[in-house]
Amino acid sequence: MIYEIISNNKCLLGESPIWHHDTNTFFWLDYLNSKIYSYNLIKNIKSEKYLDLVNPLGGIVLYDNWNCLLVAHKDGISTIDIDSLETSDFIHPESSKNNVIYNDLKIDRHHNLWISTSHIEETEEKGSLWRLDNKGVLQLIDTGFIVSNGPAFSPCGNFVYFNDTFSYKTYRYRISKDKINSIKFGSYPLLYP
Repeated sequence: MIYEIISNNKCLLGESPIWHHDTNTFFWLDYLNSKIYSYNLIKNIKSEKYLDLVNPLGGIVLYDNWNCLLVAHKDGISTIDIDSLETSDFIHPESSKNNVIYNDLKIDRHHNLWISTSHIEETEEKGSLWRLDNKGVLQLIDTGFIVSNGPAFSPCGNFVYFNDTFSYKTYRYRISKDKINSIKFGSYPLLYP
């Protein structure tokens, strides 16, 4: 493999790299600086821009059209237009809690959005795992995590994996295809201490 540095712009904490196929652009966030970075592979154009969102910025995913992303931040999840950087509120399932942040976002093969949250001071078990299905139904899948990370999906699409960083555990949930709910299947210790 040949490695190449695509940007010398330094992040305080780089987060959530994604590839945007339609625009041939690689996007990532600075978790602590409310910045979005991009690199267009074809045009060799790099950019670094501030977002008018409260940090930390936890996750970024492609949304339902080519010029729109979803970005997780302290006050919820917002859409962002990749050209104008205009943002608008999307969803805020933890709006009743003032000490929880949004950490990761992922979209599964069925176009469901998975949202993980964490305790802002990383000391209390207030983080959760949510799923917003492709029909707009929001469901709390599990709760009681200090810092949530992931999720990731099995190649077969039947399971979602989810990490609780401070308990050193990975959880596996069975994804039901005929129901909205998911079933907690088990937990496994992480391989690192």
